[in-house]
Amino acid sequence: MAEKNVFQWGPYQQAAIDSAFALVGNLTTQVEKLTRLQLEAGAEATRDALAAAQALIEIKDAAELGNWQAVYWQPGLERVTDTARKQYELLVESRNVVIDAFKEASSDAAQQVQVGIDRLAEQAPEGFGPVFDVIRNGLAAQASALESVSLVSDQINGIAEANVVALKNAVKPVAAKPAAASKRKAA
Repeated sequence: MAEKNVFQWGPYQQAAIDSAFALVGNLTTQVEKLTRLQLEAGAEATRDALAAAQALIEIKDAAELGNWQAVYWQPGLERVTDTARKQYELLVESRNVVIDAFKEASSDAAQQVQVGIDRLAEQAPEGFGPVFDVIRNGLAAQASALESVSLVSDQINGIAEANVVALKNAVKPVAAKPAAASKRKAA
C-alpha cells in the first residue's frame, strides 16, 4: 500500500522538477538581460565621459560652457534615467516570472491536496464529511488570500510604474542659456 502512494506522487514530482528548471531558465535569461543592459550602459557612459572630458578641457569661455552643458550634461542625465527605467522594467519582468511560477506551483499543489483530500474523504468512515468540508473551506480561503496578495502586488507595481513615469517627466531637458557678454570695469 505504501509503495503505491509513493509512486502516485511521481508525476507530481516530475512536474515540480520541470517547473523548477523552467523557472531557473527564465531567471537566467533575466540576469543575462540585466547584465547586458548594465555592460552596454557602462560602455556608453565611459565613451561619453571621455568625450565630455575632452570637450570640457577645450572650453575657453562661458558660452562654450553653456553649450557643453547642453551637449553633454543633459543627455547624460536623460541616459541615466533611461537606463534606470530599463533596469526597473527588467526587474518587474523578473518579479513577474517568479510570481507566475509561484502561482503555478501553488495551483498545482492545491490541486494535488484537493485530490488527496477527496480520496481520503471517499475512504473515511461516515460522519467525517464535515471535517473534510472544513479542510476544503480552509483551502479555498487560502487560495482567496493568495489571490488578494497577488492583487495587492499588482497595485504596488502600478504605483511604482507611476513613480518611474513621474521621475522621467521630472527630468526634462534644460535648454542651454546663451552666456551674456561679460562687462569688465575699466580701471
